[in-house]
Amino acid sequence: MSDSSVSAREDDYYSSPESMSKLWAPRWLDVFKHGAWCSGEDPPPTGIDPKFDAYHPFACNVCKRGPFTGTVLLKCTKCRVARYCSREHQKNDWDDGHKRWCRAFANFRKEAENEYDDGVYEISERPDDIDQWRNCSQILSDRIVGEMSKGGKKAKGPRAVRLSAVHMTMGMPRCRKCLVSGVANVELTPCPRCGDVALCKDCLEDPAPASSDRDEDNGDKTRDDGDGDGGKGAIPPPHLQFHPDGGEAECDGHILCLSCTGMVVEQGSPICVASDTDCDSIFHPTDWADYLKKKRGDFHSVPKDLMMLMAPVIAFITDGLSIPLTILHTLCRPEVIGVQNVASMTRLVVHLVGALAVEEMSVSKYVELIRIMPALEYLRIVTVGPDLELLQSKFPSEGRPLNFAENDECPIRDSCDARIVRRPGYYHELNGLDEVNIVVACHSGLHDERYKDRWMPTLEVLASKGVPCCFTAYNQAEALADAKVLDNVNVEILVPPTANPFRGLRPFSDPSRDPSDFIYSNAHYFVFRGVVGPGSSSATDFISAPRHKESTPPSEAVKAAYQMPILP
Repeated sequence: MSDSSVSAREDDYYSSPESMSKLWAPRWLDVFKHGAWCSGEDPPPTGIDPKFDAYHPFACNVCKRGPFTGTVLLKCTKCRVARYCSREHQKNDWDDGHKRWCRAFANFRKEAENEYDDGVYEISERPDDIDQWRNCSQILSDRIVGEMSKGGKKAKGPRAVRLSAVHMTMGMPRCRKCLVSGVANVELTPCPRCGDVALCKDCLEDPAPASSDRDEDNGDKTRDDGDGDGGKGAIPPPHLQFHPDGGEAECDGHILCLSCTGMVVEQGSPICVASDTDCDSIFHPTDWADYLKKKRGDFHSVPKDLMMLMAPVIAFITDGLSIPLTILHTLCRPEVIGVQNVASMTRLVVHLVGALAVEEMSVSKYVELIRIMPALEYLRIVTVGPDLELLQSKFPSEGRPLNFAENDECPIRDSCDARIVRRPGYYHELNGLDEVNIVVACHSGLHDERYKDRWMPTLEVLASKGVPCCFTAYNQAEALADAKVLDNVNVEILVPPTANPFRGLRPFSDPSRDPSDFIYSNAHYFVFRGVVGPGSSSATDFISAPRHKESTPPSEAVKAAYQMPILP
């Protein structure tokens, strides 16, 4: 498919079973079930690294095992929200932060209920609709997180709050259909296939539920109530009734979402790697299937025979490579620079605006640009954003080489000088950012009223540069809303909001959304460029530009928080 034919594509590239069959083996789960995490066998795995935490309502809050792995769970009877596979994990989580969440939940619950709609809605009742649930639970969530982040007597600053604690209020166990919360004294039966959503007794069509979620307060923090036994010893109800909107695809999404989290528990961190070998000429794949056709066997750390056929592995690899492949895809579009011009580029400077820790995580992913653009002799990935000053790791002013430690086994060719450079601060307030071929902002949230005022000065600077700017979003609606903000900026839209063939394939569950509405990294994008005036530069000006000294060190970093939307 040519680039021009997808200039305004709204539908996702990977929504059909046929498209997914080109990415991984249809029966990948049969192999994955034998892994240490998914098998459910003892001993239970250690907890997930807080940096990669994710909340699943019907899984252990520590190791993420639950109905999907056939694990019987304990439940905190004080809040009736948190689940655990063992008393040891419950104790560890209690000391690690659940104590603060549980107490804050109890303290603010009644206050939030009274604030919303004069107390008409109580969080343990069935809400009138999803909006009523969201409004009340959002009030409660904000206050719980605010309370948990307060520094203690010995703390020097705000406390870090784990992602699962942030999502637990809005994502707490509830019925998929009527939305009644597990806080109420009702039975909740998890889906016997994915174990990630549930139905209450009234909404369950099968008279013999596979497992129950009944709570009986026994005075202890936890009790073994049989929650999440996966339907062992009983005939499970048809799993499709648990997914009335999304059907089989929704259930598959929950399985992959939970499996990815389980793989992080098992491996210690997400898989994020670049391929091993350089291409002989520029490699411009059309989508992930085209990329994997050439590169599936080119990852020394991931054997092709089994691992590279499993959905969680492919989901992680594509999620990590989504940014570099989106950069290449954007540059190669005829409306932007074009394949032939990109093929001859010896210098590439990318500015990642509004960058957070996720853009600097596993920087080896940017090596993929060197692998698929063999003419490159100079690569700079420049991360820019006020939040970067909050990161603990130190960067030298000249940047960090991309071929440090991570790539010892498959080093970068000596002919390419490749570095990642950190520039804390607002883009429009920093000096030394003149050379650039493309500006990228991942999930910018331009349309969000909370961020508009912070973005407008930066947009004016970007417009004056006359270089292509690629902004990504979680879905088409957000991309359209973001692009609408540019109506008052002197730019031309090169590529209207469209589906991204190089979006991440790892599904993320957002507790504020419907269970059938997963989010994916860089799912949609649009490209704009400022109207070039006298004295302005263009993206192609630097294709054969001579080398010059590194950018000057950044001015004093802006202290204000730069809260941009980020992944769960």
